[in-house]
Amino acid sequence: MKVLGLDYGRVRIGLAIAEGPLAMPLKTVLYFGDRNKIIQTLRQIVNEEQVERIVVGISEGIMAKESEQLADLLAKELDLPVSRIDETLTTVEAKRRLLEGGAGAMKRGKTIDAAAAAVILQYWLDQDR
Repeated sequence: MKVLGLDYGRVRIGLAIAEGPLAMPLKTVLYFGDRNKIIQTLRQIVNEEQVERIVVGISEGIMAKESEQLADLLAKELDLPVSRIDETLTTVEAKRRLLEGGAGAMKRGKTIDAAAAAVILQYWLDQDR
């Protein structure tokens, strides 16, 4: 089963993909809060990648509410099961992994959101479901 992981932000959404036990960063989508744009973009990715489930990282505070709203919207608009998982410290973990991998500052800046999405998705994959 192919699973798409999302690291939600108000300007960017990091995406990761897994078709088995390992999550891989996919890309970062800029959308500047335009929900219609992100639904259209994710619909295209879901179709191209033949995604069967989406995993959305849920943070804290107001961002948690926004992440939950996005998860609900995706379930409705894309007609797919949407799981939620705590994303606390996933960006910190992603930065650590990128640094350990030798990524420079410019590379980290361009890939951090997708790398965080991969951490989120990997946490979900590693759970006893």
